[in-house]
Amino acid sequence: MTLWRSVKITHEAFSPHLVVVVPPAFGHDPLFSEETEVVVSNAEKGILESLGHVAMRNVIKESSVAVFNLLEAVSFLNGRECKYLQERDDARQQLTLLEKKLSESEVSCEAYREQHKTLSSDLQKAEDKIKMLDEEWDAALQEVKE
Repeated sequence: MTLWRSVKITHEAFSPHLVVVVPPAFGHDPLFSEETEVVVSNAEKGILESLGHVAMRNVIKESSVAVFNLLEAVSFLNGRECKYLQERDDARQQLTLLEKKLSESEVSCEAYREQHKTLSSDLQKAEDKIKMLDEEWDAALQEVKE
């Protein structure tokens, strides 16, 4: 993923092949495309050409500060966006794992239910057999006493 893009600047004060490298505004969408050209209007050209060296330096300083403030804000927002995207991806991954675990638990629960039914049935049969043997034992004792 390219984080920085080249942008051509058109102005007679600059070389016609001047290329400035700027970062994208967001991680997924570039601020400028490779075909973007920044053009200085005639009114701005007149203002810039009429400035002296000190005034030009102040304009450049103020503009640079504004650009760096913008880039700082963009970097901050991009970082937050990346954090939220990472949290979203982690939550989706966790959801997938929990869905799989739930499915496995439901299968396991069904197996335990079947095992419970079998054990309950076996227990009922054993209790019936004990009852029958107790009755036979009582009958045999009764015969022995008589």
